[in-house]
Amino acid sequence: MALVLSLILIQAEPLFGAPPSGQRLLVRMKADSPFSAQRTLSSLRLFSRSGSEPKGQYLPLTETHLVDVPEDAQAQVVAESLRQDRNVEVVEIDQTIRAHATPNDQYLNLQWPLVKTAPNIGAEQAWSFVHDTQNILIAIIDSGTDLSHPDLTENLWRNEGEIPGNGVDDDGDGYVDNVNGYDFFNRDPLPQDDFGHGTMVFGEIGAVGNNGQGVSGLSWTSRIMALKVLDSSGNSNISTAVEAIEFCIKKGVKIINMSWGYTPNGAPSQVLQQAIQKAGDAGILVITSAGNGNYSGQGVDNDSNPNLANYPSSYPEDNIIAVAATNNNDDLAAFSNYGFNTVDLGAPGVAIYSTYMGNGYEYFTGTSAAAPYATAAAALVWAVNPSLSYADIKRLVLETTDPVNALQGKTLTGGRLNVARALQNSPAQGGTLLLGSSPLPAPDLSSQTGGSSGGCSLASPTSGAFSGWMGMGLMPLIYLRRRLRKSA
Repeated sequence: MALVLSLILIQAEPLFGAPPSGQRLLVRMKADSPFSAQRTLSSLRLFSRSGSEPKGQYLPLTETHLVDVPEDAQAQVVAESLRQDRNVEVVEIDQTIRAHATPNDQYLNLQWPLVKTAPNIGAEQAWSFVHDTQNILIAIIDSGTDLSHPDLTENLWRNEGEIPGNGVDDDGDGYVDNVNGYDFFNRDPLPQDDFGHGTMVFGEIGAVGNNGQGVSGLSWTSRIMALKVLDSSGNSNISTAVEAIEFCIKKGVKIINMSWGYTPNGAPSQVLQQAIQKAGDAGILVITSAGNGNYSGQGVDNDSNPNLANYPSSYPEDNIIAVAATNNNDDLAAFSNYGFNTVDLGAPGVAIYSTYMGNGYEYFTGTSAAAPYATAAAALVWAVNPSLSYADIKRLVLETTDPVNALQGKTLTGGRLNVARALQNSPAQGGTLLLGSSPLPAPDLSSQTGGSSGGCSLASPTSGAFSGWMGMGLMPLIYLRRRLRKSA
């Protein structure tokens, strides 16, 4: 067999070490074939508009010919034709393989959701495919971030239209010197964290990976906009958050992480709900935390009473993903809110090691710590499937969760986040999930009264205040909410 392709291989360019290509075929002839491989493979030129001769190499170990299909031919069409040839035993596309990448960050071993054997969210498998989300602009609406943290600065969004420190609104967006984001609470261009919460959220999503220090975000290389709305105690108001959402729309953000929430005084805010609707109209996916229960530290059912549920996680807008917190045993965290109609999935949210103020690192616990993993997962999937809509990304994230007993009946999916499965089922990996109908159950809206689908009574709230509550170690981190999500 090695001599059969000699005429082809004399002029062949070496293919080993070349960039991965879908234009190469692996072909093995039948041992008893009366025809030479050269004759069969030379027929490939018939598929080329230019009539160019295919180039190839011989792999003696498997008696297989590696054939470079002419660029103006379709490899799938050629492969199917060769499969019809009775002289051919095997034909397959030369598929791409990738190293199972693992970052070298100093404290990676403390990040159990990323490296624990089980349960984990499929990070290491995902990283073998993608760990760069720079083409997906992410905004964290929170308490800002530590702008000088060495594990974060490289992944901070940079407003190219703004000249820092000149006191001029160079890009005409209504904000002066807003280079990395904006502090909407203090009306300041520097969204410096003085609470710690936003810095921890940032680290989970996008601490610089593989830089030999600190921790790794689920996305190693990112563009993350820091928008400060929470004060030094973790409190703010709805109007501030709405202004931050408007800024996101102006700047072309694709994903917003909102690890905070409020319980309405009388009724949920229509204004915040409308802002999230407008974000959806602009193609933005909003990821929210489900809330950290009541003052006794026990999670509550966000379905039970719309006027006592956590918001924005319990709004019915379909561009929201609401996230409950799970622990390292795949149990629903005791403090985590839940709700079959109002919480979509679970993600790790107990003892999450992340970045902290003052160039430091701390453990982070709460549904606030769970939402960022869903945010980064959505960004990774979107980064390699940039033409998809937020509804597509949401569906990929929700319908590829790992089933977890503790989440059955407590969340729409009954599962915990698995970013590797989401990627594997995406179009970029040849997945067909988006071609079929959704297997997810439709949420039961019978207990929801008033408002739009599954909504709540929408009278204006008597107070628009909301807060983020944070704790270290195993203390509940922040109070969040998730809106009644419809299956995408």
